[in-house]
Amino acid sequence: MEYKMLFSPMKIGNCEIKNRIVMSPMLMGFGQFDGCVTEQLMDYYEERAKGGTGLIITEITRINDVHGSAAFAQLGASHDYQIAGLHEFAERIHKYGAKLFVQLHHPGRQNVGLAIGTVPVCIAMTRMFKSFPKTLFKIAPKIAPFMSKHNLALSSVSASKCEPSYFAGGRVRALSHREVKKVIRQFIDGAVRCQKAGIDGVELHGTHGYLIQQFLSPNTNHRTDEYGGSFENRLRFLREIVDGIRKECGDYPIIVRLTLDEFYSKIGKPEKGYNFETGLKYAKAIADMGVDAIDVSSAAYDTFNYWLEPTSFECGWRKYLAAAVKKEVKIPVLAANLIRTPEQAERQLEEGDQDFVSLGRPLIADPHWAEKAQSGHENEIKRCICCLYCIQSMQDNAYHGDHGYCAVNPTVGREKEFDNLPKDGNGRVVVVVGAGVAGLTCAEMLGRRGFKAIVLEKDNQIGGQIQLADKPPKKEKLGWSFEDMRTNAEKFGAEIHLNTEATPEVIASYNPYAVVVATGACAVKPRSIEGVNLENVYTTTQILSGEVKLEN
Repeated sequence: MEYKMLFSPMKIGNCEIKNRIVMSPMLMGFGQFDGCVTEQLMDYYEERAKGGTGLIITEITRINDVHGSAAFAQLGASHDYQIAGLHEFAERIHKYGAKLFVQLHHPGRQNVGLAIGTVPVCIAMTRMFKSFPKTLFKIAPKIAPFMSKHNLALSSVSASKCEPSYFAGGRVRALSHREVKKVIRQFIDGAVRCQKAGIDGVELHGTHGYLIQQFLSPNTNHRTDEYGGSFENRLRFLREIVDGIRKECGDYPIIVRLTLDEFYSKIGKPEKGYNFETGLKYAKAIADMGVDAIDVSSAAYDTFNYWLEPTSFECGWRKYLAAAVKKEVKIPVLAANLIRTPEQAERQLEEGDQDFVSLGRPLIADPHWAEKAQSGHENEIKRCICCLYCIQSMQDNAYHGDHGYCAVNPTVGREKEFDNLPKDGNGRVVVVVGAGVAGLTCAEMLGRRGFKAIVLEKDNQIGGQIQLADKPPKKEKLGWSFEDMRTNAEKFGAEIHLNTEATPEVIASYNPYAVVVATGACAVKPRSIEGVNLENVYTTTQILSGEVKLEN
């Protein structure tokens, strides 16, 4: 299929993007205390640029170190010493004809307690003691829960004193009028640093419940000064940031990421926050400010599943949000809209739902999504299955000094290593026992190294345990994983033999250089549980495979 719109250029302000594919921001934890770029972070984004992405928007980038650091391993635009690294970062992205925008961010009340007030200390300690990060990450997993349980952390900040975010907990205090002005200035200064570094533009993060959205939302903004109360006053914080960037940076491209509906109605609290109609008014007002594009999203951490969807949501379910904005504004509209295939992306562009296709998790899953689509190899794309392992692992690892991972892409955070795999197979045969996701991934990696992978599977189908996991209602996307892994394993020369038990004789017939056992596991009935052998007790395998039909 030819994707004419998807691979046509379009401008955001004065910046021309070579295609309509945007890597949307998602924190994965490749940074460091001082907010400077790291090799690992640049390798990660560079691989997506190499893979054909038109515009890359960085993960959340802090503009305030004290109460605005959302993570220890976060990119920063809060100091001039970060400019040199940002410049190198931009140069590496530009090598592939891609553009780079930095997303400027403040978490507000969604900040986690241990990160509040500690980052400047961590920066200073690391400069004095190189081993400090290792020490911190040894004790942080114990300190963080203790501080949370006993409410010992400093208060997070917001537009007003308000209820804490369910994600962060703790206490929330209002920014003083002086602090509001200071944060506005910090956003502006962050944009100035990005422009000096040769970054192509900035995105202001006004969605997913972060500080800018907290000023927009009546759920968190109860101020009685000029930054609260009326619609215009709630918009003033963002307006002054935009006006300040325009004054300092001229026609430097600005995108505003906006929650169009906080979706409290979806969790039975329609009286809270703002809805679609108010969000659309915000979109029109923001366009009138003179920004260059609007990146449409939805919800907040309180309504988490309505912006970072689990596998049960239908692809494109919220495209109506972006479509409504596009009808009302004359600037480009970006949106994620749970897009998983080039066909879906092209269709939503053709139907006028949006101007740019934002891919966050899909580009984590497959950094070469764009190149594969453009070259006619879209069947080789490893689709994101919406399992949320990326954000779960990022959050779980944040206090351990580690980063986020991907369930279908083992190269995340190791891009340079996998770009330079040794080609030492020399055609030697390796037998892989089991055609589940581990065996199929192993077969692909062996093929990339030049080995000949022979996969033996005793069942009549590939997929292993995922053939069971994708059977419950709304879990069908999980099956994409083994379909895509098979395609890529076979691309690199793997032979997959079904209905073939890996007996010693069968294995020996291939005269293999090595054997990899990837047989997975089987469901068991723990004998320690009383009654486990009763006639009405079954394993998940028996139920999900259809061997047993549950009734009554």
